[in-house]
Amino acid sequence: MSDRLFSLDAAKAALPDAARLLAEIQTAKAELEQLSAGLERLLSAIGGNGHRAEDIAEARRQTHDLAKELDQLLSEIDATGAELKSIDDGLLDFPSELDGRIVYLCWHQGEASIAFWHELE
Repeated sequence: MSDRLFSLDAAKAALPDAARLLAEIQTAKAELEQLSAGLERLLSAIGGNGHRAEDIAEARRQTHDLAKELDQLLSEIDATGAELKSIDDGLLDFPSELDGRIVYLCWHQGEASIAFWHELE
């Protein structure tokens, strides 16, 4: 959990950047999954149809570069103080304090704003 605690207003102010980063992370993850699957196909077909080493090297380079980009995006979303709970479901939590206890202000992709909270567990 982040050391930063958000008021509702602060979480709402941080949401646009965090939501943009989430969308970029989702795109990069989908692209990385496609590249990884393509690399696996190349590797499994290497003996059968003469794929060149250059094709495999290029696929590995692209996969590596995109993985680095995804890692950078994950670092950027961490820096916002938001906690990414699910890439696929588009869930973000913002740690907050309510009545003397720590809770999460939660947002689900597609919602207009932060309207719900839940306990840490």
